[in-house]
Amino acid sequence: MERTLNCMDGMPNHEGFWIPKAPNFHHPRVMAQKPPTDLTGQVIAGRYELLEVIARGGQGLVWRAKDQREGGEVAVKTLDEAAARDPQLVERFRREQRALVALEGTSAVRVFDMAPASNGALCLVMELLDGTDLESHLEELEARSERMMTERLFEILAPVVDTLEKAHAAGIFHRDLKPANIFLLKGGGVRLLDFGFARIRAARALTAVGTVMGSPAYIAPEVWKGRPDRIDHRVDIYSLAVVIFRVLAGRPPFETESLPEMLKLATSATRPSLLTFRPALPPDIDAWVKQALAVEPDERFRSVRALWNSLHDILLPGQPLTSSEPEPRPEPKPARARPRGLAAALRKAADKAADVVRRLAGSEEAPTDQSGATSGEPSAEPAAKPKTDLATPSSAHEETTS
Repeated sequence: MERTLNCMDGMPNHEGFWIPKAPNFHHPRVMAQKPPTDLTGQVIAGRYELLEVIARGGQGLVWRAKDQREGGEVAVKTLDEAAARDPQLVERFRREQRALVALEGTSAVRVFDMAPASNGALCLVMELLDGTDLESHLEELEARSERMMTERLFEILAPVVDTLEKAHAAGIFHRDLKPANIFLLKGGGVRLLDFGFARIRAARALTAVGTVMGSPAYIAPEVWKGRPDRIDHRVDIYSLAVVIFRVLAGRPPFETESLPEMLKLATSATRPSLLTFRPALPPDIDAWVKQALAVEPDERFRSVRALWNSLHDILLPGQPLTSSEPEPRPEPKPARARPRGLAAALRKAADKAADVVRRLAGSEEAPTDQSGATSGEPSAEPAAKPKTDLATPSSAHEETTS
């Protein structure tokens, strides 16, 4: 079972790695041990009526809510009472909102508002998503012994790569990248979720030395060493590589229920062969895995874009690389008319030209060209053909072993 580790009680060994003794795990689908106060029916900020809980986490809940002002529905993320009294968790909550605002226009989940509940706890108002997370989708495929097609992998993860690239340029590191935080929208499109562990380079560090945060199978080696001051965008490069390995192989690179064993594997074990789990892939894929999952950050790809382009060259050589799956497009707007002053000037010039032609030809009618347009009038340009959306999501039955 996937587990999210957000704190560890342990001690460093002789190599400086943080060995856990009694980890505190939190899974997004498991209710907090202390029953939360029922907020059903409460109206946040005089606007958002909480209807029902749709997700549970270690520090709070996510609600489906009605926007009484606009009439639509939104998602509201609330902190539980204990978390709301923890200054560090409250600050993380605020930073999540700042990160999402900074990434507006990308595939990061959209945030609309932040407001307090009646008990003073902060609430984050976000878009309500309809679909399923990548973790659930992969579990369904794996249960049928199927694997996702490589083309579908690029359709799904291209928006995530674009979002991470913009986040890293802004000094924002996600730090909890995994299939459960990648959401597949029902109508097409992708959302990157949960920036609750995100680190913002311009802000002071909140994670204490010796604390390991994230989901064990996706945690980068330098994170296991418990040195948050040394964490940068390369932890996301490692985690993204693990996600890609999981999609292609049907399992993460390392699997074990023992945290000390997972620490040992992540920080020192030989990187596994992806060809072992999917022999039909090109042989160069194992060299990609070795670099993408390198123990030393300096030996990995320098950016998520470099990792992504290299993967594309191996799996889809010769095919164009699309940067992202496009968002649903708005209805086309009618063509904009020329400014009145310009139109009048053009008509006047055309009339003068036609008059000159008539005098020279000795005729009252101006000749016409093969298209039928009067010689004194500009021919209409053909309408541009609409671009075809090449990133249409594949249906589930297309995702099978290649």
